Amino acid sequence: MLIALNCSNAALFHAAALPVLCSALLVVVLAGATRPPSRASKAEPA
Repeated sequence: MLIALNCSNAALFHAAALPVLCSALLVVVLAGATRPPSRASKAEPA
């Protein structure tokens, strides 16, 4: 009984955490895309 409960809790945790991680990654990508390219041009050797 406890094993089944732990498995269901783990499944619910992963089901809830996956969209949160995906949305956080999307926010980071959008922030990097909208960031001014001055820092990127400095990071890349000319």
